Amino acid sequence: MPKMRCWRGWLLLALLASGLLGGCQKKSFDAPQDDTTVGNTFLGSGNASELTLLALPSDVLMIEPDKEGVITITALVKNSLGELMPDDTTVTWTASVGTLEDSVTLTKDGTTSVKLTFPVNYTGWSEVRAFADETTGSIRVGVNVTDSVIAVTSNAANNIVAATGRATITARVTTEGQFDSGVPVTFSLSSDNYGSWSGANSDVTDSAGRATVNFQASNEAASATDQQIVITAETSDGRKGTLTLLILAPENRLIFVTSNAANNTVAATDTATIIAKLMTAGQPDSAVPVTFTLDSDDYGNWVGANLDVTDTNGRATVNFQANNDSASATDRQVTITATTDDGRTGKLTLLILAPENRLIIVTSDAPDNTLTATGSTTITATLTTDGQADIGVSVTFTLETNTYGNWTGASTDETDSAGKAVVNFQANNMTTSDHWIIITAKADDGRTGTLTLLIKKP
Repeated sequence: MPKMRCWRGWLLLALLASGLLGGCQKKSFDAPQDDTTVGNTFLGSGNASELTLLALPSDVLMIEPDKEGVITITALVKNSLGELMPDDTTVTWTASVGTLEDSVTLTKDGTTSVKLTFPVNYTGWSEVRAFADETTGSIRVGVNVTDSVIAVTSNAANNIVAATGRATITARVTTEGQFDSGVPVTFSLSSDNYGSWSGANSDVTDSAGRATVNFQASNEAASATDQQIVITAETSDGRKGTLTLLILAPENRLIFVTSNAANNTVAATDTATIIAKLMTAGQPDSAVPVTFTLDSDDYGNWVGANLDVTDTNGRATVNFQANNDSASATDRQVTITATTDDGRTGKLTLLILAPENRLIIVTSDAPDNTLTATGSTTITATLTTDGQADIGVSVTFTLETNTYGNWTGASTDETDSAGKAVVNFQANNMTTSDHWIIITAKADDGRTGTLTLLIKKP
């Protein structure tokens, strides 16, 4: 009977592993900030932009019967420039199954961890989510109850390895709680693009049931980003265990994109200087070509060239001219991307304001905008630009509902010499309650304004 339960466990493990490996996701948005250096770790500021989750000892944990499964989830938190977030960044946690040790934790050197405990004898998975600022990360982790266990671990803190770091990988093999010695174990990588074995990729378990190999990371290409690889340990009798390593990109190759616009906000027709600063190991990168692109040129474009070469301070600059002054303009966002020829990219989002002086104001002649059940009022939309009346602009008035009143005559008018368009409203509230209604005035140039009326009950 124990053997049957063991094979059932391995079947479920295979199913879990196929759905759970690679369950780590991250989202991002851009909020470039200045940098600071703390010790040997490059720490940034601003808002969290990347949140990567890792499971220790692995995404799928094999446990013996009548024991709780405990998995440690670690969050690696970075800003939009790829810098580790400063200490004491708040991370909030949730889990679909199991009990979290804490629901809120604080980062130290860009990471923070929490333990998830599964119910005794539970076989299945749980989705763990973490939140930092507006960034969310999730990972699916599972447990499998079985008599025969192979647990894979590493000596790397939180299973995170530097771009060219090393880690010792250990597989511990047990059956019914007893160490299995003399068992051949072979280790394999999901990809050898970011590292390889240093020496043999197989070992035989010792008296403590342990087989070990050494891994050498190699993630130092110019265009490198953080990468995950899955290490699988398989015994000669078919048992498997997995471990996920996060291989960091070189932390010291950076690109910062900033502007001279306060809060990265530009008036409708203003200009802004866009600056990309490149650094390696804390030193400026000179003579590096940088190309700047816009996600849309509908609301502005470059003044002159859209590329530059970094100077001795590692700075490349271009000039941007906003163009958001059409009659129907609203505030717009434009994302600027700076790309180097060595593959680095950085982004900056500009807010381009609509002209502040193009207004529409909606009023009524009803005291406090309040009508009796069958009262009437004149609704006026006043349109101005630069403080001057807008003459001859067509304005259409609409009601949120006509249940409690309607227009007396036309619902459209053209502004007069004072910039005023006028319509008349007649209340008709035959219910036993007071009601609010919203009146919207929309000009043919896209401007809109609203007014809320209170219609009293009879």
